[in-house]
Amino acid sequence: MEHLGRGSTGYVDALIIVVEPGQRAINTAKQIRKLGEDLKIKNMMIVGNKINSDQDRRIIEENLSDFPVLGHMSFNPKILQADREGKSPYDIDEKIKEEVGGILAELEKRI
Repeated sequence: MEHLGRGSTGYVDALIIVVEPGQRAINTAKQIRKLGEDLKIKNMMIVGNKINSDQDRRIIEENLSDFPVLGHMSFNPKILQADREGKSPYDIDEKIKEEVGGILAELEKRI
């Protein structure tokens, strides 16, 4: 949000807002949208993060229904493990690769 508040995003084509399934994150996404609109960012999309259930997905999608959703990343303890080991999480878990691949494919369709 800091960069949006400073208005230093003049050359941004698209903004991906990462949202966890909780009200604070949802409210923050709405604030980011307002700042993005003020800066004339046309493409703002959502990626759900730390998803544990279909209910988590629904919380994000229902509360931010006016955003395109690129996909969701599951809560995955291997991400913490990768950080501790100084590795890329993308390289240690096939599920992460699949989820990231799906998000990238959806992003390519939209921009």
